[in-house]
Amino acid sequence: MQVACCELLFSELATRNSGAHLAPREARAIRSRQGEGRGEGVTIAAVLFFLISLLGAELRLQDEHLIARVTGMSGDVRASSCRGHLLLAWRDGSGVDGAVDGRRVVVNGATRGTPAAACGTSSWLVVWPTDDFGVDGRRVGFDGGLLDAQPLHIFRGPFGASEVAAAYGSNAFLVMWVDGVTVHAIKVSDAGAVAGAPHDASLSGLFAAPRVVWSGTAFFAVWSEDHSNSLLPQPTHIWGTRVLADGSFDPAIVPMIDAGAGARGMQASLTRWGDRFTVAWVAEHGAQTCVDVAQVSETRALLVPPRHIRCSGDASGDGVPVLDHAEVLANRNELMLVWRELLSDFSSVLRVTRLDETANPKDLPPYALLTRSSSAAWAPGLAPSAAGATAAYFAALPPPEEATVGVFTRVIEQDKPPPRRRAVGR
Repeated sequence: MQVACCELLFSELATRNSGAHLAPREARAIRSRQGEGRGEGVTIAAVLFFLISLLGAELRLQDEHLIARVTGMSGDVRASSCRGHLLLAWRDGSGVDGAVDGRRVVVNGATRGTPAAACGTSSWLVVWPTDDFGVDGRRVGFDGGLLDAQPLHIFRGPFGASEVAAAYGSNAFLVMWVDGVTVHAIKVSDAGAVAGAPHDASLSGLFAAPRVVWSGTAFFAVWSEDHSNSLLPQPTHIWGTRVLADGSFDPAIVPMIDAGAGARGMQASLTRWGDRFTVAWVAEHGAQTCVDVAQVSETRALLVPPRHIRCSGDASGDGVPVLDHAEVLANRNELMLVWRELLSDFSSVLRVTRLDETANPKDLPPYALLTRSSSAAWAPGLAPSAAGATAAYFAALPPPEEATVGVFTRVIEQDKPPPRRRAVGR
C-alpha cells in the first residue's frame, strides 16, 4: 500500500505539468532503488520528506480584511507596495478611489477606466484614462495625502487612452497607455513634471491591457491585441518589448507570445524575477478555459513556452477560470499566481498557487481557495508585504450583508529567503 501511495503521488506530480517535475518512469526507478536491499518499499516518512523538499512549505493564509465598501466598482483592484506602505486603487462609479494602509483615499472624482499605480522615491503616482481623451495622474503620499492640488495632465491627444499602466525606474515614473492606434509611453518625474512628448511603439493596431515593470536597467512592457469587438474567438497575441529609460521603445515586429497561447485572452499580468519575465493570462483552448503562464527574456526570447497551470475540467475542482482575471507576482524566491473561477453553483472564487522560478507549480491540486466559497470575488491585484504577498480584490460581504460589495485584502504568507553567505578567503 505504501508503494502504491508513493507511485500515485509521484505520478500526480509528473502529470501536473507535462513531466516538469518527475516522470512516472523516474518515480518507479526511485521506488525500486529505495526498496533494493531492504525489501521494505518506500516509507511514508520518505515520501513526506520528498514532497516537502520538492513542494516547499504548506500554503498559509492570514485572515481576510475589509478595506472599504464600494457601490459602482469596475475593472481591477490595483495594489502597490512602497517603503513599507500599501496603496490600493480602483474605479468606483465615475471616480478613482483608493486606500493607503487601510485608510480610504479619494484620488479623483472622474475617470474613464481602471487606474494604475507605481511606487516612486517618496510617493506613489496613480494614473487613469480621462473622459477628455487623455491620461491624468496624481501623486499620493505615504500618509494618504494628495501631493497635487489638481490632477497632473500627462497626455492629451486625438485618440485618447483606453487603458493605462505605470512603473518606476531610473529616478522617474514611466506611464504607458493604449489607444485606437498604437501604444505610448512618457516619463514623469518624482516632482510630477511631465518630460516632453510621448514615445510610441511604432505599431498600428487595436491593443489592450498594457503592463510594465522595471528590469534594473530598462523597462519591460507587454500588451495584447484587442479582440473585444470580434464575434468569433480570436487567437491570443501578447506583444512585448524593452522600453528604454528615456521612454523610447525597442522595435517589436511580431507578437512575443502567440503559438499555444489559446484564444480570447486579452489581459496579461507581468512580473520580473531576476533576468526573466513571467506573463500570466486566461485563455480558451478548445472546450477548456485555462490559466496560462509563459516566461521571456528582456530580448523577447521565449524561455518557457505557454503552459497550463489550471484548466476547466481537470483534477483541480469543478471551477472554470474566468477570462482576464489572473495576476502573477514574483516575491521571496517564488511566483504567486491568483485567478478567478466560476463554480458549478454559480459562485465566484479566487484560487492561488505558488510557482517556482521556471513556472512549475509548487502546490498540488486542488489549489487553495483564497476567498470564501459561499461568496463572490473577482478582479485580484497582488503586492509584496511584510509577511509575504497581499492579494486585494472585490468581494461580496459575508451574510447578512451579501448584497454589499467591498474591497478586501488577504495576506499569503511566505518564508523569507535565507541570508546570503559571505565567502571567507583562506
